[in-house]
Amino acid sequence: MSWKKSFLFILTFSLLMTAVPVAAAENDDIYLEVKELLSALHVNGMDMDEFKSDTIDGLLEELDDPYTEYFTAEEWRSFQSGIEQQYVGVGIRIAQDDKGIYVVEVFEDSPAKKGGMYPGDYIIRVNQESMIGKSLDELTARVMGLENTAVIVTVLRDGEEKDLRMIRKQISVPSVTGGWFERESVGYIKVSSFSLDANLEFARLMEQFEEQGMQALLLDLRDNPGGYLNTAQLLAKHFVKEGILIHTRDRNQEDIPVRIVGGKNMELPVYVLVNEGSASASEVLAGALQDYGVAKVVGTQTFGKGSVQQSFLLSNGGVLKITVEEYFTPNNRQVNHVGITPDYEVHGTASQVMFALRAAGAEELTLRIAQSGWSLNGVSFPERLRVIERDGKLFVQVRTLAAMAGESISWDGKAKEVVFGGGARFASGSEAVVMENGINYVNVEAFGKQFPAFRSWKEQQDWVMHFADHATPSNVGIEDEAA
Repeated sequence: MSWKKSFLFILTFSLLMTAVPVAAAENDDIYLEVKELLSALHVNGMDMDEFKSDTIDGLLEELDDPYTEYFTAEEWRSFQSGIEQQYVGVGIRIAQDDKGIYVVEVFEDSPAKKGGMYPGDYIIRVNQESMIGKSLDELTARVMGLENTAVIVTVLRDGEEKDLRMIRKQISVPSVTGGWFERESVGYIKVSSFSLDANLEFARLMEQFEEQGMQALLLDLRDNPGGYLNTAQLLAKHFVKEGILIHTRDRNQEDIPVRIVGGKNMELPVYVLVNEGSASASEVLAGALQDYGVAKVVGTQTFGKGSVQQSFLLSNGGVLKITVEEYFTPNNRQVNHVGITPDYEVHGTASQVMFALRAAGAEELTLRIAQSGWSLNGVSFPERLRVIERDGKLFVQVRTLAAMAGESISWDGKAKEVVFGGGARFASGSEAVVMENGINYVNVEAFGKQFPAFRSWKEQQDWVMHFADHATPSNVGIEDEAA
């Protein structure tokens, strides 16, 4: 199992860093060590004589718990590197669409940056092996390798193939990144992993934003699979002075709360962005801030991973990670197999950010869509935003336009029309609407006729859209279409 698939968990810091003493003799029966630990500590309470299997894999299968795992020493080192988002490669973030695998982001001071790779490049070969039709995991496995070895990545850019030679090196993917919405004085912090040092960068950004006069905060936990419970505890201290972070219940149903101590109360509006990829420590933090009334949660139902694991060093150098507790939010809401329900259910990557920024007080939204990503009010996001261009006309997803206008949307099945909350209607199958994979895209010119506060134009290869709630928008560089 790869670390990406296996790190939806909360791991306590103390037991990760300090191995629990088990049998020390080199020739001890590892199987027996594992069986004894599972029977003594696993949350389901199975006793020694209840296990039937005579192999470690069999013991784990009997538990029916995907988060209790056995690692060899090498697998454990790889697993820890995954939590800390460290690997040997070239320093890119990739995604896949109907055209293939493309570069979403190129990290600063990386082999890819030095080798001339750009966001938007499609990767078509690695060391002359075709990547057409390959999965993201298959491409990643070929790009990664031993440190200080060379890899040639062939990309397609503007219809031209380019061979880029890079020397692999140790890459540390930042766990915390941020942006500043200047016009609104709103901070944006993206936490992609609850790594051991995530709190340091989080604290630095919070201090910077506060010095700039922050009026609200957008905390992005989308697609964050979790990490260390202690890190979630440290981050919670930025929002809650004193209280319970989570309730934990072990195999004996004893409630041992994890507490927030020595924090400070957040006095500004906070909006937490979540989706189905927000799991474990992400759900811990989102659930706590929601229960304390500190934040409103925006997005979709989270993953629902509500258990706590601890790690135990075995006498052969391997590690056993065991689910020892289930956790609940401060108000004793269940998370396991349920998830965190957002206060505002909003679908779509850009729509979620726009909704939150509007809730934080924004009266104008400027959305720029480029090949390499998109930006909102000057803050860049590396993901590609899907739009359709036909005959020089731009069609944008209905939910994106609705979020820009601050409107709800519904579907009139009888009339086969998309209906905006204010009454505007767009008929599916008309010249103004294109449907692709069950999603309706509306022509921006037709949308502008229904919403006079909306403008759209093209700047070189980028599309720009602007919506202002008030009559006189600020200077956003709108070009005169008659010029």
